[in-house]
Amino acid sequence: MRTVLGIAIALLCVGAVASSEPRSGASKNSAHPLGNFTSGSQANDQPIGTKNAPIFIEGLIVTRPSEKETQREEKENRDKSANDTLAIRINGLTALFTGLAFLTALGQVFLFYKQLRYMRENLRDAKTAADAAKSSADVAREALEKLERAIVVPTRVTYYWHGDTDRPGKFWWSFHPAVKNAGRTHTVDMRMSFNSVLRDSPIPEDFEFSYLTPPRPLNLGPEMLAEWGGHGISATDETLIAIREGKKFYYFWAEFSYKDVFSQQRHLTRVCYQIGAVLGDPASPLEPHTISFAIHEQYNETS
Repeated sequence: MRTVLGIAIALLCVGAVASSEPRSGASKNSAHPLGNFTSGSQANDQPIGTKNAPIFIEGLIVTRPSEKETQREEKENRDKSANDTLAIRINGLTALFTGLAFLTALGQVFLFYKQLRYMRENLRDAKTAADAAKSSADVAREALEKLERAIVVPTRVTYYWHGDTDRPGKFWWSFHPAVKNAGRTHTVDMRMSFNSVLRDSPIPEDFEFSYLTPPRPLNLGPEMLAEWGGHGISATDETLIAIREGKKFYYFWAEFSYKDVFSQQRHLTRVCYQIGAVLGDPASPLEPHTISFAIHEQYNETS
């Protein structure tokens, strides 16, 4: 509609100018005050602005919008501005919530890390407590085993004189060492071996303490004492006199292997005795006499 009104106004202006300005017949193309234009016909007397002689206008035609159009355009601008403002607010809220969600996630990660750290510390403390309890239990059990388990130790040596049937009027002496179970429980699967030797010189450091017979079974109850040796460890009165004079050296030893009621570990007790001082006359046993025994420095252990 704006275009039609513009064309009509232009035609009216052109018609008014054409009626007041004479045309020149000497030139086919004459100047016009509105600008350069050409007709669609070669005749100069043809009317301008008709179908046969259309007008071509070069330039920009500016029209003023109507009030309704202005109001509608303003309303559209206001609606667009409102929509843009709403979109900005929504985007801001979305960004805010996204930031809050991110901060919440960071907080959860931090709390999870703290919880994990506390759990690790608690596990470490629990393991430490368990190790301490186990260690205490082991110490208590070890102490109980040491106090209660069977342990065989040497105690004393007794001796007796006897008349010698092979040598009328002479005597021989038997020696009876003893061991004791110093524990509060009995021994298990105990074995005993012993032997003796009479020498012209002291035993050397590399002396081999051997046994002539297989081990014999022997079990001891709590605080129980048992003797070993007897006829297997003996000496004549003449031998004892030679020992007193330093001409002979007499040794006897034993080994005890056993278990306790707490474990299958085998324990070992070894002992070696040497006849020491011989006081009195071994050939006259009715007279006062004393025979002493010393634990030798070799072959002595208890485990």
